[in-house]
Amino acid sequence: MGKVMLTTDPNTLDLDLEGRSNGFLSLVKQFETGKPNELGLMCRYDQNKFSPDLFVPLEVLRPKQLTNAIAKRQSEYLAGRSLAQTGLRLMGGSQTNIPKGPGGAPQWPEGVSGSISHSKGTCICLLYPSSQALVGVDIETIGKDSAIAAILRMVFTPLERRLADTQSMFDKATFATVLFSAKETLYKLLFPVVEEYFGFPSAEMRTLPNSPVLRLYLTRDLHPTLPKGAFFDLNYKIYEDQVVTWSILKEGIGKDTHKHHVVQISVME
Repeated sequence: MGKVMLTTDPNTLDLDLEGRSNGFLSLVKQFETGKPNELGLMCRYDQNKFSPDLFVPLEVLRPKQLTNAIAKRQSEYLAGRSLAQTGLRLMGGSQTNIPKGPGGAPQWPEGVSGSISHSKGTCICLLYPSSQALVGVDIETIGKDSAIAAILRMVFTPLERRLADTQSMFDKATFATVLFSAKETLYKLLFPVVEEYFGFPSAEMRTLPNSPVLRLYLTRDLHPTLPKGAFFDLNYKIYEDQVVTWSILKEGIGKDTHKHHVVQISVME
């Protein structure tokens, strides 16, 4: 992959996603991260305009296990893979298939790392031109009362609940959604190294965000290169009713700590 060439004009985006999807995809645009060689794309998708026939004109290979899935799941998959394949073309690569890898995460072609997320008709994809990088992105729709109560109970640690009660940066629903999204992003970011599920209590916010960055600390050892106390800075953006969080570790995390330099990670006990 060469240098990423970005555009903010949807009409110049490769593959004409809006036209070829018969209105299923719309408002395709760049998601700005503010850093070079990071390619973010967003679009809207309309489940009511989804048809299994759209996999062909959008050149997305539908996995066999998805054939009998409900329309919601198929539309999410098609939107995400269509956007990601467009990103690969914009980065100078080919529109290659992106199958599911271990744990269900996208299996990216050589020379690129990425992450995909979707929520309530919005899809986002974040790519970086290196196979060594770790990439995580998540988009969430700001929750309502019942969902926020569940997040506070199941996702927050006691310290995070105290922060939620005392902070004045956001309303409680937005604060809860930002933190939920950040933990989802961290999971996507670290899963290629950890290679197993780790729950929400495995990471904790200990101080309020410093806009536009928030910090999560590991509360337990996840891997020899990911000890308890390691912390990660994640970016966030808040839209009218949605939140996006993301992070890229450009040199990844070496599984052999004696041979690989761990970047963008610090440890604080």
